[in-house]
Amino acid sequence: MKKYLEDRYVNPTDSIKNVVVGYSFAYNPIQLSIPVIEREISANNVIIGQKSLVIKLHKFKDIQILANQLKFYLDSFWNEKMITYLKDQELMLSFVSAAGMIDKKVEGLSVLYDSKEFKDLVAMEFMHVKSYTMRINELKLLLEEINIELEKNINSSKN
Repeated sequence: MKKYLEDRYVNPTDSIKNVVVGYSFAYNPIQLSIPVIEREISANNVIIGQKSLVIKLHKFKDIQILANQLKFYLDSFWNEKMITYLKDQELMLSFVSAAGMIDKKVEGLSVLYDSKEFKDLVAMEFMHVKSYTMRINELKLLLEEINIELEKNINSSKN
C-alpha cells in the first residue's frame, strides 16, 4: 500500500496494477484476548506478586484495549467503505478471483489503480493498519519484557 500511495510504481502493467490493488484488500487483523492477564491484574492476583510485573500487565491490558478498538474501527471501515466500494464498482467477482477463492480468472481490479477515490480509501486503510500494527508491535515488545522478567523470577526462586 505504501509503494502505491507514494507512486513508486513506474508505468505499471495491468498485471502489476491487479496485484497492487488486490494487496490493498489484504486485511486480516487478529483479535486479542488473554484471560490470564485479566486474572493477574485483578485485586487478588495469585501468581504474580511482583509489582513491576503487575504494572506491565496493566500496561499490556491498556494497549490491548486500544488495539482491539483500532481493530473494531478497521473492521467497520473495511465493511462499510472498502466492500461497499467494490460492490459499487461491480468488481466483487474480480476481487474473489484475485483472492484465489474461485478457479475462474477474472481481471478488472486494475481499473481501480488510477482512481483518486480508491487511492483515498487505500490511504485511510493504510493509516488505520499502521496504527493497529504499531499497537500490536508494542504488545509484542511488552510481552517479551514480561517473559524476561518472569524467567528471572523463576530462576531466582529456584536458587
